[in-house]
Amino acid sequence: MKELIRKYRELLVKQESLTSVDQAIALVQQVFGQRIVARNGTFEFQSTVSRSPKIAANVQQVTCLVKQFDFALLSQLVADAAHKGKSEVRLRRRTMETAITLGIVPVLALHRDGEMPPERFSLLFDACNVLFHHAYFALLPELEGTQWQEERQLVLSAFHEFAESAPQVADRCSLLAFYYEAIGDDRRAGDLRLQALRATPADAEVFMTQLQTYWSFLVEHKLLSEAIDLLLESYPRVPRRDLDELHELIKLTFDIQAHHYKSLLVGQRS
Repeated sequence: MKELIRKYRELLVKQESLTSVDQAIALVQQVFGQRIVARNGTFEFQSTVSRSPKIAANVQQVTCLVKQFDFALLSQLVADAAHKGKSEVRLRRRTMETAITLGIVPVLALHRDGEMPPERFSLLFDACNVLFHHAYFALLPELEGTQWQEERQLVLSAFHEFAESAPQVADRCSLLAFYYEAIGDDRRAGDLRLQALRATPADAEVFMTQLQTYWSFLVEHKLLSEAIDLLLESYPRVPRRDLDELHELIKLTFDIQAHHYKSLLVGQRS
């Protein structure tokens, strides 16, 4: 368990890359104790901790537990695997492993009826969370273009499934916000980031992270007045230790706003 925690902490601060995606997948499989391989009409559960026999499971037995994951598309991609060129095989395999790991493993873990100790399940979810972020920032950009449209759709369905399985409201809203941003629904993403912030206690270590994330979203979408209102409204909730950081955000927002208005005036004069 200590070695798994060490690997998790390393991935937590590691720069996102396709290599880190592979490492995160391996970590989740080690914590879960099984590697799931999709075959035509079945899943094979291969132990990662011993040489135990493979356990075949019918797709229908697994699909009854999940709601968002696109099993039909997964089956299609499995069947079409032979038609991809050699240079595309590795990305296809990585995509499918990411999707299966995020879309199926957490749901199955929730339905193990106490087989997994709480501390191990907590580490499993944390490892899946790391995989989600590494896949979002490193794998998803690789799946641009019409030739990867189906793979992208599969990964997004896995993102959605994992987000819905998050046990905490703040985590669920935060993960769903990433999903909706990826499909271009910025309004829904913004609403969810605000919900994530409101669901996070002010004394939680991630409170300022949630605040900065939503603030960044507003600034990126040039909603500068809303960003100022957010910081001022959040002022009473911010712990004393983080007030300097909040002051910097307020100052930065006013500077960005002033620059924005100056650019608008210059544009009108020209």
